[in-house]
Amino acid sequence: MTAATIMNAHPVALQAGDTVAHAIGVMLEHRLSNVPVVDAGKHFLGQFSMRGLMRLLLPRAATLDEGLVDLSFVADAPEHLRQRLQQIGGEKIADHLDDTPACVEPDAHLTETLLHLYRHGESLAVVDKTSGALAGVISPWDVVAGLSQRGQA
Repeated sequence: MTAATIMNAHPVALQAGDTVAHAIGVMLEHRLSNVPVVDAGKHFLGQFSMRGLMRLLLPRAATLDEGLVDLSFVADAPEHLRQRLQQIGGEKIADHLDDTPACVEPDAHLTETLLHLYRHGESLAVVDKTSGALAGVISPWDVVAGLSQRGQA
């Protein structure tokens, strides 16, 4: 069994020119923690994620590798965070992509895919190595659903 046999071949995807506000709407509507981003030719560019969105909302000093841990001095009223969300809402997601996310090839073995899912905890883009095109997405839910269906057959 390979990633291609279990993946969602028609995933929700975003375009690099989409705004952060649009991406948030898509993620909320579909309950996604990350979304692949493609160009006009469907070439995979990276992912926009809720983790990345949280990074945008935090003070920069907190997101550095050896960043602040104690943020008790930072104003955390919901109004401040809403304002920050509005400020970044018009920015292009291309400026905030994880352009080195974990991904697998369509012919990746299921156990390799499981290992990536275990280590990264998010849906994986399935990317054709030759063309760079997004072939699909595979989530832990896809794996469980695929295995459950096969176990019943």
